[in-house]
Amino acid sequence: MRGRTASLSYIAGFAVFAVAATTCSDLTAPAGLKGAVSIAYAGPPEAIGGAIRVTVGQKLSPAFRVSLSGITQTRARYVLSLAQPRDSSVLKIFGSESDSVEVVGDGSATLVATLVVATVGPDTAHSASVSVIASPPSNPLPTLTGIAPAFANRLQTLDVVFTGTGFIAGVSRVNVGAGITVNTMTVNSSTEITANISIGGSAASGARAFSVANAAPGGGTSATKAFTVTDPPPTIVSVSPTSAVQGQTNVAVTVTGSNFVAGTTVAFGATVTVSRLAVVNSTTLTATLTVAAGATTGFRDVIVTNGATAGGAATLTNGFTVAAPAAPSISLLSPASGRVKAKLTVTITGSNFYSGVTTFSFGDKIDVNSVSVTSPTKASVSISIGKPAAVGPRSVTVRNTPPGGSQTQQSAFTVLP
Repeated sequence: MRGRTASLSYIAGFAVFAVAATTCSDLTAPAGLKGAVSIAYAGPPEAIGGAIRVTVGQKLSPAFRVSLSGITQTRARYVLSLAQPRDSSVLKIFGSESDSVEVVGDGSATLVATLVVATVGPDTAHSASVSVIASPPSNPLPTLTGIAPAFANRLQTLDVVFTGTGFIAGVSRVNVGAGITVNTMTVNSSTEITANISIGGSAASGARAFSVANAAPGGGTSATKAFTVTDPPPTIVSVSPTSAVQGQTNVAVTVTGSNFVAGTTVAFGATVTVSRLAVVNSTTLTATLTVAAGATTGFRDVIVTNGATAGGAATLTNGFTVAAPAAPSISLLSPASGRVKAKLTVTITGSNFYSGVTTFSFGDKIDVNSVSVTSPTKASVSISIGKPAAVGPRSVTVRNTPPGGSQTQQSAFTVLP
C-alpha cells in the first residue's frame, strides 16, 4: 500500500467521528496483515491538506492504533516519534509505549507513527508521517452585563465587581479610562472579576465607559457599561494669611482642608478677586488675590466649592478679613546713596508694606521705576537719579493708598556727584 491514503478517525468517548483523509508518506502492509491498514487516533476533528490542526495544550490520546479493514489489531501498534529534534517545541511524546502525544507549543511539526507488529520482526519499520500545525487556543470575546457599584467619588478607592461571561485569569483585563488606577484585579470565575480602583483628583467627572477585554488570539473588547465619577464634598481647615488690605494685589493665600480636586474653586466674597488658583493636592489650595481699593472692610467667609457633579461646598465662617491699610514706616535703606545719572535698586526695610498699596518718593529729579513688596517689612525699589538732581541728603517718603497714612524719613538717602 505504499503511496496510498490512510484514513484517520477521531475517537472521543464512545463516539467515532470521520476526519478528512491524510496522505501518508510511507505506509505498507506488513507480512501477516492483508487489506486496508488505517490509523485511529484521538485528535481534533480537522485535517486540512494532510495537516492536523490542533491547539496548544491539546492531548492527542488515546494512542494511535492499527486496524485492518476496520478491525483493531491487538498485536500491532504504532510507536510515535518526532521527525526532527526541533519538533519537540511543538509536540511531546508520552505514554509507557510512546503511543500518545501532547501539543506543547505553537508552530508546525511532523509526527511519525512507526508500525510495530509483535509476530513479524522484519516488517516493523513501516511508518506514516502526519504534519501537525499547532496554534494557541482562541480566547472568547467577553461580555459585560453589569458593574457594582456603578458610581464613586473622585479621590475614592474601592472594589468594583464586573459581571459577564468569558473572563479568563491572565487573559482578561478591565478598562476604566484616564485618571483611574487599577490597583489589583482578580478573576473570580468566568463570569466575575473584582477590580480595586483608585479615582484620582484629576479624573474627569461624569459618566465613564468601563469594559472588559481579552487578549489575542481571538478575544476582543466587550460592550461598555456606565460608571459615574462624582465630586466629594470638600472641607476647610484653615486659611493663611487670614487678612489683606484694601487695594492690595498679589496676595498669596494657602487654603488647607480635604477633598480638593481638579475644578475646585474658592471665593472670598465681593470685591476680592481670585486671579490664580492651583490645586496642589487633595488637602491644599493656593490662590492669588486682588482686593479692590473700595472693598468693604471686615470679616469675610471663605467658600470652597466642588461643583462639577454636585460635590457641594464648604464654608469657613469669618475665615478672612479685609482691613484698611495701616500707616507705613521706614527704618533702613540699602544702599543709602547713589550717584547722579545712576540707576539702582534700593532695599527698604520698615513696616506695613503692601503690594499695590505702598509707594515711595525720593524727591525731585529721582524717578521711581518700580516697587516690589516682598514682605510686610521689606520692599525693593528701582530708582533712576537724573543728571539735574541736587547733590546731598534726601528725605524718603513712604505712603499707603487709599488713605492709610504716610511717613517721611529725613536724610534717608544721599545723592552723590
